Amino acid sequence: MKNIKIIAITISLSLMFCNCEELLEEEPFSVVAPSVIFGNPDNIEIAVAGIYNAMSQRGIDGNTFGNYAHGLIMMGMLGTDHVRSGNNLGNRFSQMDLFNYSATSQLPTHVWNLHYIGINRANTVIVNTEPLLGTGLDDDRLNSLLGEAKFMRALMYLNLVRFYGDVPLKLTETNSLTAEDVIGIARTPSEQVYQQIADDLIFAAEHLPRQQELDGRVTSGAAYGLLAKTYVYWATAPLNDTSKWQLAADAARQVIDSGQYRLLDNFPDIFGWQNEGNDEIIFTVKYGSVEGQWGVLGGAGGFLGFSGANFNSTGPVTGQATQVRQYAAEQYLWESWDPLDQRRDWTVPAARINNAGDIVPLTADQSSDPNSFNFGLAKFRRDASWIRFQSPIDVPILRYADVLLLFAEATANASGGLRQNLMTPSIR
Repeated sequence: MKNIKIIAITISLSLMFCNCEELLEEEPFSVVAPSVIFGNPDNIEIAVAGIYNAMSQRGIDGNTFGNYAHGLIMMGMLGTDHVRSGNNLGNRFSQMDLFNYSATSQLPTHVWNLHYIGINRANTVIVNTEPLLGTGLDDDRLNSLLGEAKFMRALMYLNLVRFYGDVPLKLTETNSLTAEDVIGIARTPSEQVYQQIADDLIFAAEHLPRQQELDGRVTSGAAYGLLAKTYVYWATAPLNDTSKWQLAADAARQVIDSGQYRLLDNFPDIFGWQNEGNDEIIFTVKYGSVEGQWGVLGGAGGFLGFSGANFNSTGPVTGQATQVRQYAAEQYLWESWDPLDQRRDWTVPAARINNAGDIVPLTADQSSDPNSFNFGLAKFRRDASWIRFQSPIDVPILRYADVLLLFAEATANASGGLRQNLMTPSIR
C-alpha cells in the first residue's frame, strides 16, 4: 500500500511540473464540432426553430420590448398620423412618437440587438448547412430548411434597412467578439442590403413548399409575398429604383395565382385569436398560452385596459373604466373612416370598457375631441382572463390583403398609371 501511495504521489508531481504548453495544446473534447451537429437534418431543424424564436422572444433583459413581442410593432406605429403616446417626454413610447430617440433609447436598441441575434442564428444554419448539399443527405429537405433560414434572415434585414437605413450586412457566423468579426463591421449601402434580401427570398420561394405541416412555418407563398414587399420598398424613397415595380408585381402575382389564399368575408374574423391560421393569413409570428411563449398583442394600447392595482396584478384582470394606456389611436384615424365601414368600429371603436366589463360608447365630446386619448387599438382583442399584458395572439406579418394591394400598386406604377382592370372585385 505504501508503494502505491508513493507511485501516485510521483505521478501527481510529474503532471504538475510537466510542460504546460503540451497540456494547453490538447484538443478540447468538450466542444462539439459544427459538422457533428449539422450532419443530422433533425438537428438543423432544431437550429431553424431557434431563428423563429428570435423573432418572437422578449427583450434581452427579459422585458417585453423584443422584436414582434412589442418593440418592432411600436416603432412602426408611433410617429405616424395614426397612433400617439400619452406619456412623458422621456418615456420609451413618447421618444418614438416625438422623434426624440437616440442610440441608447430602449425600443430601437432592443430591436437592433435582437434582430442581429436572429440574423446570427440564421447565418449559423446557412453556413453550416450549405456544404452538406450533394453529400448524400436529403437535398430537398436541406434546401427547404435553408429556405426557412434565408426567409427569416431576409425579413430581419428588411426590418433593419427600413428603420435604420444603411446597416451592417453580415452573412457569416459570429464566432468571436473581435473587431473583425463584430465591432469593426461597417454599414453596408442600402441597395446592397436590398439585393441580398431579394436573393434570399428568391431562393426561399424556389425551395419552400406551398404548405407546411406545422402552422407558423414559412411557405413559398410567404416568400413571394415578402419579395413583392421588398421590391416595393426598393422602388420608393429613398432608393427610388423604379425598375423594381414590375418585379414586385410579378412576385405578388405568384401568390395570387397560387389560389391558396382568400379574403375573409367578416373583417373581425381575421384577427380573432380563436381563428388564427385562417385563409387570409400568409405568415405570422407565433405565440402561445404557456408561460414563456406569451406575447403582448392587445395589451397596453388595446381595447381592454388596466388601472390601479390591477395594472401590476399577477392574476386575471377585468375591464376597467379608468384605463392605463401607453399609446392610443388618433381621433383623426377614427374620423377618417366611412361610418358604414365595419373596419372602423372593430379597429378603433368609439367605446371603452367599464368596471363590469361592458362596452360603453364614448360621448359625443369624447369622440369629436382631436386630442382624445380614448380610442384603443382594438383590432386584436384580448380576453379579460389573461394576466396583465400576457397574450397568446399571433402577430400577422403578411396577409393576402397586403399582397393584393402590393400587386395593384406595383402594376399601376410599372405601367405608368392605375388601370381599372388591375383592381379585382375583392380589392375594390
